[in-house]
Amino acid sequence: MCGIIGINSITEFSSAWAFGRLKRLEYRGYDSFGYYDGENLIKEVGHITVHNTRHNVNMAILHTRWQHMAA
Repeated sequence: MCGIIGINSITEFSSAWAFGRLKRLEYRGYDSFGYYDGENLIKEVGHITVHNTRHNVNMAILHTRWQHMAA
């Protein structure tokens, strides 16, 4: 199952805070995840790891993806 989070805020927030929201979707299962905040694009395979891009943002899009492998 996949999960998508979109955040658009008047007040700034840290990317670490946004990744914390994504980690709440781990129970759904995943094999990869991605993050984009208008400047940084992160796409990785494996466990969700919290990245801190060391700046605050007003917008972020995050997702998890489960890729079903056919036998």
